[in-house]
Amino acid sequence: MQTITDSIKYIGVDDHEIDLFEGQFDVPNGMAYNSYVILDKKIA
Repeated sequence: MQTITDSIKYIGVDDHEIDLFEGQFDVPNGMAYNSYVILDKKIA
């Protein structure tokens, strides 16, 4: 997990092993899966 700011965290991974997106689209350079966590007093 990487810290973007004190309240925003990045969680992701690069997958260089995958060759097909959703089993049908060619992705010769792999895929990136990205998610962010936003820490706040409110609930979304």
